[in-house]
Amino acid sequence: MAFSSSTPWRALATGLAFIWRHDIKALRCNLLRGKGLCLVAIIWTAVACIHFLAVAITPKPIQFRTLREFMEFAKAKQLVLIPPTGVNSTFISAHPPSAEQLSEITMLNKKKCGLTPAWRGIVWACQIDSKWLQLGTETISGNRRFWGNLLVAGDEEMMERIERLYHGD
Repeated sequence: MAFSSSTPWRALATGLAFIWRHDIKALRCNLLRGKGLCLVAIIWTAVACIHFLAVAITPKPIQFRTLREFMEFAKAKQLVLIPPTGVNSTFISAHPPSAEQLSEITMLNKKKCGLTPAWRGIVWACQIDSKWLQLGTETISGNRRFWGNLLVAGDEEMMERIERLYHGD
């Protein structure tokens, strides 16, 4: 799993080092004499460490600026770009389609992305904003996700597979 940055890890390490240095003093506090501030400090530090850990393990969002960038990623991960690949959009699959499937793919209904058997194993990716046009994202429905400047729609399992490849799993 890829992490959003190493900064949360550094913050977690700094917080743990702080606890290590100051824990001895905190443990010396006599809670029976009303020194509850030490307990509050220990609890606050524990909550901060849990927060930093949660931030550190959150995967970074998928971001592609252009369709070309996404297509290069797909080729590098040995996914199949299904012709015709347009200026602004392309279909992607894990396996090359048969001739019959190929004729069906270009006719797939973008209002039912991933909702019919014809979409199985197929994902359509389109650049939202480019020199040539602005995609009206409301015209695409069904299973869809936004990956930066791309609208990706189609088979849910295939999109999850691409996300795992992106995160290095």
